[in-house]
Amino acid sequence: MERKKLKLGMMTGQELADWFGIKLQSFKQTKAKKLRELENFAKFHIEKHRIYIDEIYIEVYSKRGSKTKQIVEEEFEKVWNKDGLDSCSRVSQEIMKQFGKELGVKEDTVRHYALGTRKKLYGTPWVSSGSKGSCIFIWCKKYGEGADAHYELLTPAEEEVKKELIKKYFGDSNEKQIIVQGMVAKGEITREEAWGVLEELTGMNHSFYPFLLELQEKVGATVVKGTLVNKEIRVIEDGECYNF
Repeated sequence: MERKKLKLGMMTGQELADWFGIKLQSFKQTKAKKLRELENFAKFHIEKHRIYIDEIYIEVYSKRGSKTKQIVEEEFEKVWNKDGLDSCSRVSQEIMKQFGKELGVKEDTVRHYALGTRKKLYGTPWVSSGSKGSCIFIWCKKYGEGADAHYELLTPAEEEVKKELIKKYFGDSNEKQIIVQGMVAKGEITREEAWGVLEELTGMNHSFYPFLLELQEKVGATVVKGTLVNKEIRVIEDGECYNF
């Protein structure tokens, strides 16, 4: 018999029970637990007691899908580069390399779980922190490919080159950002329109790739966006925990 698949949009309790392979009554009795498990397979939201599937990671239910997320969460910190600079893409490829047969899912799914784990541990870059610290995106040099890739920070001299190229290709982008923010504040444009206006003012939509190509040529390496995590230092003092 063909296994039931998740679908985008609203799914009834009966449809989800069929997908889990259980009776409707059983689903109702364990709904909270089952919805936590559903998080391993899809992004969803609840509206007026109805469940809407927004994004599907794994279509068909299996215990292995939940096991995969557990493996990624357990291995994430072990695989992430010890100097703090890495990417969820490389980490997911390394986990696939080590546990591929056991995972039984596509690399995109493993990458999704890696991104979720990074968010839980280190938050969203420039937006929020996680349980172990924070992280930022940063331009860096990349050597190698796939699971064997490694990343290096730009040197101080290379950072100066990057700043000069930003000025060359994008001009005084900070001043233009302030102008756009002022337009939003005055109601001249909406927040949704702001990014498009900023792109036009800075020429970003036309200049990004020329900027990146020249930067790579001048530093002599592939330049990519890496993620730098910053672990909080926890000091126990007189029974109190202080984060720095």
